[in-house]
Amino acid sequence: MLTPSALLARLTDIGRSLERSGHALALIGLGSVGLELERLDAYSDLDFFAIVEDGYKSRYLDNLDWLSSLCPVAYHFRNTPDGYKLLFHDGIFCEFAVFEPGELSAMLFTHGRIIWKRPQIEETIGAPTVRPASTPPPEADWLVNEALTNLYVGLGRFRRGERLSAARFIQHYAVDRLVALAATIERTTQTVNRIKPIQNSGMISHPQAPIVPPPQLLIIQPPCPNIETSETNPLLVFITLLMQRGYVFS
Repeated sequence: MLTPSALLARLTDIGRSLERSGHALALIGLGSVGLELERLDAYSDLDFFAIVEDGYKSRYLDNLDWLSSLCPVAYHFRNTPDGYKLLFHDGIFCEFAVFEPGELSAMLFTHGRIIWKRPQIEETIGAPTVRPASTPPPEADWLVNEALTNLYVGLGRFRRGERLSAARFIQHYAVDRLVALAATIERTTQTVNRIKPIQNSGMISHPQAPIVPPPQLLIIQPPCPNIETSETNPLLVFITLLMQRGYVFS
């Protein structure tokens, strides 16, 4: 089994290979081999950007000798115009892209860790200059109602025999909404906890926390006759659980 040290060693070797290649400028590690090293384990892959001199991008994309010289390549395919997914013969998997310096200024990417760079390259090359647009998180009402309707549509698709579509609505779309809902509830709880009154020598140092109303769900009509009304109906079970948690229907 691969070890984190083996993965990091391969990344270091890739940096050295780029240095020897003559026209590379930097190697930036991303994700679990970037600034999130605490996530690195035996199941991680190598995500990285290779930054090369202007006019040499195609050379590093068309000829992967700077990688195959380190270890034989068992499999690779060009998944984007800028890069590949690649599997070394020893089991190390990579997902990478090659860019010229000017391309980075227009790209949105996570802050990376510089593995290697030429001396004249600034330390800021691993930091994005484009910031993601700030959008407010979805409200709990919207997430709950989306999850409910995803379940409802998914049950209909299942009864129609469209099982793949049903699986997407129930096991993917609805679950995504519930995960987002959990994050929203956690943020609300943390905010309330931060502003709860604190007793200090008989004095209240913070105002009373506001009462956060539960999300309002859409109006649910009685189930159609051809849908079970017993507790085995997943939609009804889900609604019951929500009501037990304090959510209300309007």
